Amino acid sequence: MVLTSMDAPTVLAGGIDVPTGGGFIPTAGPPATVISLAVKLVSLLVQSLQEERARKLWWSLTLQRRRNY
Repeated sequence: MVLTSMDAPTVLAGGIDVPTGGGFIPTAGPPATVISLAVKLVSLLVQSLQEERARKLWWSLTLQRRRNY
């Protein structure tokens, strides 16, 4: 089975089992579930990047202060 770009969203959103040579691959649940998961992942990624940026800024300021003494 070959999925076209038009078929893929329908299959992925519909929770249909996609046949393969070795069985079936269950697709994701309803679109609301997929969107909810995506929102959570993006939110987690943004938070993680903000924390990393804050840590780098803190270290940079700390090292600057030490050089000035």
